[in-house]
Amino acid sequence: MSKKSSEIINGISLGEIIKDLYSIYADEWLAYFQYWVFAQSMKGVENFMKKIESYTIC
Repeated sequence: MSKKSSEIINGISLGEIIKDLYSIYADEWLAYFQYWVFAQSMKGVENFMKKIESYTIC
C-alpha cells in the first residue's frame, strides 16, 4: 500500500496535496450546508427563518 501511494504522489509537492485536501474538505462542508438548508426549508418557511435567526450573532 505504501509503495503504491508513493508512486501516486511522486512528483507532487506537499503544498499541492494540502491545497487539494482543503478544497475537498470545503466541498464537503458546502454540500452538508446545502443539504441542511434544503431540509430546513422543507419543514416550512417560518421554521426555517426561526432556525436561521437563532444562529445570527446580532
